Amino acid sequence: LIKSTKVAYPSTIMLELTNQCNLACTTCPRVYAYGKEMSKGYMDVNAAKKVIDELWPYLDSIGLTGMGETFMYKDIAEVVKYIKQKNKGIIISVSTNGVLPNFIDAVSEVVGLIDTIQVSIDGLNDVYESIRIKSNFKILDQNLRKLVQLAQHTDTVIMLNMVVVKENFRDMPKLVDYAKEIGIKYLDFSLFNVAAVTTIDISYYEFYQTREFKEELATLEDKIKATPDITV
Repeated sequence: LIKSTKVAYPSTIMLELTNQCNLACTTCPRVYAYGKEMSKGYMDVNAAKKVIDELWPYLDSIGLTGMGETFMYKDIAEVVKYIKQKNKGIIISVSTNGVLPNFIDAVSEVVGLIDTIQVSIDGLNDVYESIRIKSNFKILDQNLRKLVQLAQHTDTVIMLNMVVVKENFRDMPKLVDYAKEIGIKYLDFSLFNVAAVTTIDISYYEFYQTREFKEELATLEDKIKATPDITV
């Protein structure tokens, strides 16, 4: 209405430190046409700091994950500490698959500084491994239990995230029980992003309207009501 061409600074950003990944998940656009065509690499740490220098006065929050595995970025701790040095109030979040060989060592450097660490899980046991190709559920389970211990008595919140697809939707209620067992309070369920995986037709979304899915969703809702320790 005022015909201004000035664009406001963002209050939140996603800073993709790397788009490299150690897995090949069936739910990720990286393993389809888009991912095969895009250039892959790591952001120079000084370039990351330059972005932070320009934006930190305006930011409420910053996510340090894009299309890759955040903890493959060797300078992650340096970037996190740099943000907190600029403004301790900026909320920092990361997403991770949690199965890198050095995951616990890497995450130990930033627990207490990062506000939310979201771990992608997409099912349990064999279901998990059928979706998160090249991963291993036993390793994830071990790392999650260690991460929960590390985060105790700190300001870091651990959250599990499940991308719900045809292959794993029956694990939704089971995931609530699993989260409670290992001491993770927060869960998030999201839909498969067909727009990012262009080889799959949009009709895939019709699955979420099937009787089978709705019945499992109702079971999940009952499970959540019966498990007040878990926030979804």
